[in-house]
Amino acid sequence: GLVGPVGGGEIHPLGEACGRYPLTQLNPPDSLTLASASNLGMQAARGQYLVFLNGCDLFLADHLERLVRALIGGSAFAAYAGVAVLGPDGSRLSTLDEPWSGARLRGENFLASAAVLFHRSLVEKGCHFRADSAYLADWDFWLQVANHAPLLHIQNISAMVKWEPPPSGSTPGFNARSQDRDKLYGIWSSHIQPHEWSQTLSWYGS
Repeated sequence: GLVGPVGGGEIHPLGEACGRYPLTQLNPPDSLTLASASNLGMQAARGQYLVFLNGCDLFLADHLERLVRALIGGSAFAAYAGVAVLGPDGSRLSTLDEPWSGARLRGENFLASAAVLFHRSLVEKGCHFRADSAYLADWDFWLQVANHAPLLHIQNISAMVKWEPPPSGSTPGFNARSQDRDKLYGIWSSHIQPHEWSQTLSWYGS
């Protein structure tokens, strides 16, 4: 499925299918925030497994197959693969292909949206994008997913994502301070146990 323009703009009509896969184009009457568009897309999706693909990102040929194979028959609700992070000119800046760590995820988001395939039951369990989480909404969403079960890491690069600088005045990393980060930690303060915070502090202190 494809959700029509985020924050305004124009989107071109789609055909009925891409190869053997049917396409659904959603055309809400008003422009949507990224959080609202993501929620609408998840609610409208028909498949058993869901994944996000931003306009500038790219799946390699075996990306979805690798993730689906990893999830079928297993106990994990979500799996993620490595991604290459590209600059504005298309050059590779870095890679994100890190082993799973819930302790690390509590300190910073190391999951690219295009990297993760997850079971739709997580949406039925209440995982959603909070409208008031601003540019950290995706980090908050992955924390919700991880709250149900650890994510499964599938090694090696099978997707490409475009690097986008953080909003002016914000700084990434565990020691960074921002109003959005403080709000996010306020939301999660009652859901994360003291020993889990200790694990996070130990991970970043090592």
